[in-house]
Amino acid sequence: MRTPLALTAAALLVVGLAGCSSTPSGSVACDRLASPGNATKAVTVTGEFGQKPDVKFANGLTVSQTESADAITGAGAVAVAGSSITIEAEIYNAKTGELMQSTAYDGTSTAKIPVDVKKLGGISKALQCHTAGSRVVAVIGNDETLATSLGLSKNDTIVAVFDIVKVNPTKADGAAQVIPDGFPQVVLNEAGVPGITIPNTPAPTELKIAVMKKGSGATVAAHANVTVQYLGVVWEKNAEPFDSSWQRGTPADFSVDQVVPGFRDAIVGQTIGSQILVVIPPKLGYGDQAAGAIPANSTLVFVIDILGAN
Repeated sequence: MRTPLALTAAALLVVGLAGCSSTPSGSVACDRLASPGNATKAVTVTGEFGQKPDVKFANGLTVSQTESADAITGAGAVAVAGSSITIEAEIYNAKTGELMQSTAYDGTSTAKIPVDVKKLGGISKALQCHTAGSRVVAVIGNDETLATSLGLSKNDTIVAVFDIVKVNPTKADGAAQVIPDGFPQVVLNEAGVPGITIPNTPAPTELKIAVMKKGSGATVAAHANVTVQYLGVVWEKNAEPFDSSWQRGTPADFSVDQVVPGFRDAIVGQTIGSQILVVIPPKLGYGDQAAGAIPANSTLVFVIDILGAN
């Protein structure tokens, strides 16, 4: 068995095969991309949610398309397309019964993956529109991306069991705040994606931070690992974007020790659920060094949605 991995778009996990239940209907309108079938009915999964499952199926199970069913139906948020989810999971080779990948089922070594069919193929098809608190049994075949990442051939089938621990937020949900004068203007669309307009004034020479939304979650500590959505633009280039997690379609995860000082200072001490507008002078950004699309001596402007921290 392979060493347990943190699930990402490139490293996939989970164990499966279970008796299926009816498709739950979440509070959010959502169209499932995979349904129960003969293959999921051939898998038996027992055990409590969040604990390592007991999975049984006959070796040699095959499917030409993804099937999925709930062994346990949760009552939490719906995993819609474009969201990310935290899971416990096991993945089996359906031909041999070998357990190929697994999380630890210890409550701390969970995996976070995007609900994005382009990135995760059959895994996202199996999980889209299921709810937090659900244990999902999936049988996935004819998925070249998944098969390659597991060292299988394109036509091989896998059986997987996913416990959806949490559907992670995709935007800040804090209370709106008044932004002081002198900051760039920010407009959010219905999905929460920001657009930035730079004022016709010289760029500030000192760090400027404004809380646009005040979250009610825990405070981000020094050295924390955070999950954020963000848009970054250059003041001197009339708000031309140089980086955006929104454009990539999934929130970003990193340590606050891995970013420029101004970005770090903007989020440490803030609360989860907050949206922050920050103007970063060159001395707290990239200084007199160019960085990709960022010219030397640039003033950076970010809108940051703080979605999680640990």
